[in-house]
Amino acid sequence: MGRLFKSFSGIHGFALAILIIASLSISFFNERDPGKYPMKQATSYIEGLRIIHRTKGEASWTIMAKRADFTRDERTAKMDSVVIDIQKEGITLNAEKGVFDLETKDLKLEDNITLKSKGYEMALRDLSWDPAKGLLRSDQKIELKGKNFSIVGDGLFATEKQQLRLHRNVKAIFY
Repeated sequence: MGRLFKSFSGIHGFALAILIIASLSISFFNERDPGKYPMKQATSYIEGLRIIHRTKGEASWTIMAKRADFTRDERTAKMDSVVIDIQKEGITLNAEKGVFDLETKDLKLEDNITLKSKGYEMALRDLSWDPAKGLLRSDQKIELKGKNFSIVGDGLFATEKQQLRLHRNVKAIFY
């Protein structure tokens, strides 16, 4: 046994220790879930994000997202699978993607947006929301459908009092 110990001393023992540590490190990193510990991710993220804004103690709107990636300065959240519930106006928005400014609370939604409210539903490709002013805006094509009407147009401006203005190419059908 003394001979065996002597043969692993010195440089051989050091090389064997490095090999053992390297093999343990490789197996540790290979077993980790890459989705759980993103190696290339430069920012932090939250899965199951929920932001609730309260006015005078009551929830006025809620933003939920399946995942939100934050910029390095943690001022902006880039979100996936976004749902916004504006309780005060009875509006629900859904979008595939969104960008939320945590300081100004401005929100930009993109891709397959649906807005549902009492008596109507709207479909559009992009939408900006300024909650401080209660304004919704879009420059894209808008489709608005209600129980007795269908309206299509380009560009949208809406106030918190649910006053809606389409800018161009407006076509309406009432039935």
